[in-house]
Parts: sequence; structure tokens; C-alpha cells
Amino acid sequence: MELSIVLGAYQFIGFHVCKHLLDQGIEVLGVDWTEDPDSDPIIEEKQLEIGRNSNFTYLPLNQLQANEGTSKTTLFICWYDVIKARISMDEGVKNTIPILMNKFQERAERPRIVLLYPLGIADEEQICPADQIIYLPTIYGPWQHENMVFEQGIRSNSTAKLKSAIEDEYTLDAIYIKDLLDSFENMLSQSEKKIIVRSSAADQWALAARELFDTPVIDDVAPGQVGTKETAGYVYEVNNNITPKQGIERQRQHHKRQELLRRWKSR
Repeated sequence: MELSIVLGAYQFIGFHVCKHLLDQGIEVLGVDWTEDPDSDPIIEEKQLEIGRNSNFTYLPLNQLQANEGTSKTTLFICWYDVIKARISMDEGVKNTIPILMNKFQERAERPRIVLLYPLGIADEEQICPADQIIYLPTIYGPWQHENMVFEQGIRSNSTAKLKSAIEDEYTLDAIYIKDLLDSFENMLSQSEKKIIVRSSAADQWALAARELFDTPVIDDVAPGQVGTKETAGYVYEVNNNITPKQGIERQRQHHKRQELLRRWKSR
């Protein structure tokens, strides 16, 4: 059976990638940056959703070995989540990742390495050599990181928090998570090493933001940063089958369900 290893399995993008691959009948080895995932109630909910699948196995990062998988294995490194969630890694954990990835690279029969990375980052972090790098605009939907703009709006957080989130947001484009994953296999089949993902429809970030915020808030947003990555790679257009209105509503309903579940558990 085909095997995929997902680093960041209990984060936003990583979780949805795991779920999507499992739905395709692919065996998934999930690895997370969190040293003790059992202590996080949000991760517990994700474990319940994908952990029951017989094709899913969880492995702590410090137990992942370079002999995992073969040339038919794909290793997904979801660095998008690290940057967007502002994950503060223990130095030991952070140092382990490039060392481990280099060991994978040195093998004669090694997994294909795919790096998922956010657009709009001025200084790209050198995580490890990758066979393919997929640059993502703002991705939204259930489990979006709480410090991202749309989740901030759904949680009705303060203006100060919102402004801080907007400063870190890529505001030129937004894609709903399901639309991204509906194109995932085709995207991975492209021969280009660097792929820049873009919506086929215009103004997706602004249209989604208008479902949450007053017009003045959106009008004050400066255009998202455009770096060399946006002009130096193959552009892959994703069909926006989920409208911004539908996508924001689905994210809002997911948040409401999670809030009700937390209240019920706290009784």
C-alpha cells in the first residue's frame, strides 16, 4: 500500500492533508511537532476524527527514523502551520528536523519530499532540500489557526489582535481548504519543483473578509506582500467551488460546534 508521512499531522493544513489522504485509502504515518499531543484538547478532537482509521498511525517526532518508507513514500512537511501558528519549538525539536530530513536525502531509496509553505514570507526558512515546494496563499476552513484573520473575526477578538493578525496575513488571495485538497493529487503530479497556488476566481480574500468585517476594516488593509517566490514559479490555479460566503459560514459553524463541545466537557 502507498504510504504518506505527514509532519504536522495535528495542525491545520497537516490535519486536513492527513484526512484527505486517508479518504483516498492511503496509509498515513502522522508525526507532530508537539512533544505531548495528549495534553492538548484540540489535538484530542483531531485524534478522534482520524485516529480511528486503521490506515492511520501516529509517531512522535523523536521516534521517526530515516528508514521509514521507500521510494513510493511521500513525506509532507507542513511548514505552513509552523509559521502561521507561530509554533515555538524546543531547540532540540527544531534541530532534529533538518538532521532527519538530511538522513532521508542520503538514502539510495528515499521518500519524495514535499514542502508546504506560505506565500508572503519575506525571508524563507531553509528547512531542508525538497523535491517539490508548494507555496500557499491564505488557506481557511475548520481548524484554521486562531491567530489568522478569519478565525479572529469568527471569535470576535479585539481590534488590536485583529490588526496584528492582518499584518501577518497574505491578503492577495484565499482558498478554502477543501478546494485546495480537491486539486491536491493533480498538483502533486506536476513536474515543476516550485508551485505557486492561486485561486481561479478574483478577490477571494477580500470577499471572505467582508463576510466577517465592516467595509472600513477591509478598505484599510494594505495589499499583501509579494516576494520573488510569487513570480519565480509555476502557477497552479485552484477552482473556487466553495464561495467565500459558504467557506466562512462552514468555518463559523465548526467553531460553534467546538465551543458547545468544550462547554459540555467542562460541566
